[in-house]
Amino acid sequence: MEAVDNLSFSQLCLEPPEEQVSSDTRETLPQYSPLLDLPKGLWLHIFKCLDIKFTFQAVLVCREWAILNTYPLGKLGHKSLKICTLFQFALPKVHTSTSFEEIRKQNQPPVLVDSSYKSRNSLREPDSPSKRFLTTDPITPPVRYGLTNIQGELKTDPNLKAIVDATFKAEMETMDTHTPFYHSMNTHVYMFGYSVKRLLATMNRTSGEVPPESNRAFENVHWFRFPQTKDSKYPTSVSQFPCAEMSHPQFDDHALPLKDWILAVNPSLFCNAWTLGEGTWDLFLTNKSVYPPSSETFFNLMCDQFGLLPNKLVRKEFYREYSLLLADGATDASRWVEKERSVEQREIEFGKRGNRDLGALFQILVPKPIVDTVAYPCEEYGIPKGFAGKKMSVVSTDVEKEPHKNYYTQARMLNASLIQPENEIIVNTYGAPQYFETEGGQEFSMRMDKFFMRVLAASLTPSAEELLKQQSLEVD
Repeated sequence: MEAVDNLSFSQLCLEPPEEQVSSDTRETLPQYSPLLDLPKGLWLHIFKCLDIKFTFQAVLVCREWAILNTYPLGKLGHKSLKICTLFQFALPKVHTSTSFEEIRKQNQPPVLVDSSYKSRNSLREPDSPSKRFLTTDPITPPVRYGLTNIQGELKTDPNLKAIVDATFKAEMETMDTHTPFYHSMNTHVYMFGYSVKRLLATMNRTSGEVPPESNRAFENVHWFRFPQTKDSKYPTSVSQFPCAEMSHPQFDDHALPLKDWILAVNPSLFCNAWTLGEGTWDLFLTNKSVYPPSSETFFNLMCDQFGLLPNKLVRKEFYREYSLLLADGATDASRWVEKERSVEQREIEFGKRGNRDLGALFQILVPKPIVDTVAYPCEEYGIPKGFAGKKMSVVSTDVEKEPHKNYYTQARMLNASLIQPENEIIVNTYGAPQYFETEGGQEFSMRMDKFFMRVLAASLTPSAEELLKQQSLEVD
């Protein structure tokens, strides 16, 4: 048997040897075949255990990494346990670190304990805090100037207006049950969280057509941070958060550990809209983020979090591909945003009014029973200052009643509660993220899924090599 002591990076993802696969068998293979992404060492082990015909039956059964990753955590759609048993023996269970069931155990407990709020239904007319901001008469010349600019943006860009109208509609539909917040980031930073979402979606697929209930609960989660670590001390309640100790610049929302604990949000789409670096609206229109992490830092955090690529040299090689994937996704999304405009709009310089390079807009709708628990009102840098001692629910009502007077109001939300599905927080995304709902976006998602299959295969390679070494000694 060939020695596997020094598998190079290029050998981690080899296809099976041509002479070992008949043309008839190749014709029956699906285009999306996870076993083609396995490292060479694991291929050798599989072929030692199975003949060619049975191996490619395994390809069909292991569609989209189902058995190799989720067995025995996932539900199997195949009656035979022979293949499953073999694969279970061959692969160490490091994949459990990416299991939604495992993440659920690591998450902080939910703060929402009762869903009766969903039945609330007032008799008042549907209303939207963000829409009120646009339709209320300005109280000062600066507000009048800002409103004029916003109206000018919407008048020259029908697609942008459609996005804004969608946020208004969602606010009105949930006005009795949820409190709205807004956050935005540039498209490249959005790809960080999207890549984690693809990793976990890929690793938690099963061979059944209907995913487990626990998997579906995570579909609405965007992974802003990693508060689901086993030793997490992330606060889930504002009462646990050191608001009174905050000061700028010594201990504000840019300092550790606070910046990992909270997410900067605005209680209306247009709060701080024309205040540089503070407004969701401005950052969305200009496709910018404030102090984002580097893609390499994020990739290392993700790998450390989920036990991937322990070999630092191999990780470095995969990071290069990861960074190119992120760049491709962000570029494709921006091109899609531009192509969605009319021919007349495309004649406007991309990034200018009428043809904005839109980033990623998040509308976060928090159930009213927990809004005071998971969010607090503040001024810049996340410091309460004039809002000290005030509840978020009261301040949100003030923003709705007197939007211009409360223009400078901000808020901070606790990440540990935001990524807990049982808190029933609704997250709607607009702008560049909508590209990933299109056919082209789905094709890109498949590219990313295959990348993470290879990441897992490479993560398992040292253990597979050890098995092969043992078997080589036995043969000798």
